[in-house]
Amino acid sequence: MTARVRIRAAKASDARFLAWVMLAASRSHAARGLWDHLLDGSSRERSALLTAYARTRPRHAGHYSRFRIATVNGVNAAAVSAYPAAEIPPEKNTAALVETLVHAGWSTARIDALFERARVWTRFELPEPNEGWMLEWVATVPRFRRQGVAQYLLMDALAAGAAAGHRRTEVRVAVGNHAAQAAYEGLGFQVRSTHVDVGLLASTGAAGVVRMVHATRPTAGFEGVDFGVPHEAPAAVRPVTRACSVTAA
Repeated sequence: MTARVRIRAAKASDARFLAWVMLAASRSHAARGLWDHLLDGSSRERSALLTAYARTRPRHAGHYSRFRIATVNGVNAAAVSAYPAAEIPPEKNTAALVETLVHAGWSTARIDALFERARVWTRFELPEPNEGWMLEWVATVPRFRRQGVAQYLLMDALAAGAAAGHRRTEVRVAVGNHAAQAAYEGLGFQVRSTHVDVGLLASTGAAGVVRMVHATRPTAGFEGVDFGVPHEAPAAVRPVTRACSVTAA
């Protein structure tokens, strides 16, 4: 069975899938991640909060409108949030999270406790990008990994940034996630800096963040591929995915 990889813009109805994507991406190669550390409560509550977060009115980095989704024969397989860095300062993400928690009935004390837990993420100096194209919350459903799907999705995201006129794309990878770092390097990303904190390792299993940057040339390497509309995988990807047998959900 030939597997067709298609890229599409996410919709509000994808919020539950995007909640999984954000949770999986935050965990990276570790057992716990940012959202496990910040959102106390059950796994079900955490998923519900992130689903609501993806639909919150401010168009923050985790808002569904920022995501591109790769499907394999109609099944959601991977997603990435891609956006102009200048449009989303950290304050916008914080405001969206607070709005989500307030609507969920969290008390002021519980929200304050969350931000106290978040302090471990701010102890090391991590420059906030104020220009260029940003990739965030990248994750692939386990059964679709190592089939070229994520690579194709990231090519699409790079092409979208180049088409929008951005010459620089940044992504951040958890320290120790060697497979993800190698995948980004294969696409032309280079390590710009590494930020480590021992407290972060104790909280999440990842010692810090690696900043990687891609010097994007408009449409470089993507000629002849119509990104932005559903399409079949290009020849370079199709042989990798042909052996994937899936059934549309």
